[in-house]
Amino acid sequence: MKNTTTSNILHFSAAVVIAKILGAATTFCAASILLPADYGIWATLTLVISLSTIFLFGSVETLVKQVPYYQGQGNEAMIGTVDGGVCASVFLSSGILLLFSLALLFFHCGVTNLTLVHCIQITLVTAALSLFTCFFYYRLSAFSRFREVSLLNSARAFVTFCFVIALGWKWHLAGMVVGGLGAELSMLALSIRLNKRLNRPIAPVFKAALLGNLIKIGFPITMVWWVFMVMTSIGRIISISLLGRTATGYYSLGVSIVSLIVLIPAAIGQVLYPQVSERIGRNAGRESIVRYVVFPAQILALVVPLVLGVMLLLTPFVLREFFPRYTPSIPSARILLTGAFFICFIKNGVNYLVASDKQSTVFIYVVISLLVTVAVTVAAVKMNFNIQGIAVGTVAGSLVLTTLIWKSVFKKFGYPLRRQWEKIFQLYTPCFFMLAFIVLLSGTMKKYFAAIAVNPGVTIPLFAALYFLMLYSVPHLRLWSSALLKELGRQGSGF
Repeated sequence: MKNTTTSNILHFSAAVVIAKILGAATTFCAASILLPADYGIWATLTLVISLSTIFLFGSVETLVKQVPYYQGQGNEAMIGTVDGGVCASVFLSSGILLLFSLALLFFHCGVTNLTLVHCIQITLVTAALSLFTCFFYYRLSAFSRFREVSLLNSARAFVTFCFVIALGWKWHLAGMVVGGLGAELSMLALSIRLNKRLNRPIAPVFKAALLGNLIKIGFPITMVWWVFMVMTSIGRIISISLLGRTATGYYSLGVSIVSLIVLIPAAIGQVLYPQVSERIGRNAGRESIVRYVVFPAQILALVVPLVLGVMLLLTPFVLREFFPRYTPSIPSARILLTGAFFICFIKNGVNYLVASDKQSTVFIYVVISLLVTVAVTVAAVKMNFNIQGIAVGTVAGSLVLTTLIWKSVFKKFGYPLRRQWEKIFQLYTPCFFMLAFIVLLSGTMKKYFAAIAVNPGVTIPLFAALYFLMLYSVPHLRLWSSALLKELGRQGSGF
């Protein structure tokens, strides 16, 4: 991969982490400022803004998929057509939201709290503006301008914190809503400014046939990620329904830990997606595409189990020492951490299949995995496995989805059935060894060295030593490690 790709991944990953930290700070401060009832309203209003992108019906997904594809073909005319069509869809969708906001001036639906009505109106205006910001954000992604995308990610988190918390401190819920509007206006101005660097003027193209085609391509992709979101959150829904709020709180802690770990693999997938589409557009050879699809997966297979192993050994110690009230969450958190290995591989495989027009197939896979998650989770809860059973259900769904996706990827690369399963097993090998080492260390330390069994200062170095010995001993992992070191050397010399 080129140095620009590595640079993009580093910039984007750093921005994602910064945004996550600032987002958590904003959430904590908002909860401190508002009363519980107002905080519930605020959370609902922010959810409205997040969900407003559904009004785009997947057109921005088409932008990210098709623009790199036509770049690979050198078809500037089609790039302009797609760009203009998506821009037109944004105008229409934001217009719908503005009409909803205007309608509230005349139809209060019997609501006597006018302040709440005005908050909803302002939120709808903010949502309408956010669609334009979303368009400019994904436009930069489509043209692989990830330094600008990274800047937008970090800036949004910072600007939102400043506007929302400052005005919320002064005027509470109403101040936060107005602050959200101010933050969105600031982000829109910055997005427009950064898009000017592309030197590609935008002209909306209002053609029904074009808009229909954009939706036809992009909506299935959007639905894939929407159903995937349901799959990853269904555990909490089942937990709150069957086990109550306390158990859900314990379970959610493990989910929060996992969400931090999967940030970087997701960032890698987002950076590589346009490049995969571009290579498919110019009919690049299999080896070129494999380098942007399989090689990153091999790197993740080497690195992710090492991180997860450390987390598996560190989490019980941290929770017992610093968060003793959450010690019941340790077993479920460790199960979810194990399953995080499979989640880390989903993005890049899905990107390749979507770029190859297999989004309908991916959608079927996600639905199957959702059904597996629900079935295993409910069965485990009924068998009194509590939140551990919910964690097992989540991991089962992730394992099924990842396996189906990568089997399809290797099949599309032309591998025979036996070779497909062999490739998948190779990807999963480090995870199997990681689990074996954790079980070995936990059992041995508890039996013979009980006094230091929970000391991560002892267990983590032992685990790392065993893991690196495994990388050296297993032939295909030694080959991948060598390729990774060569790539790092090449990137380092380039920088």
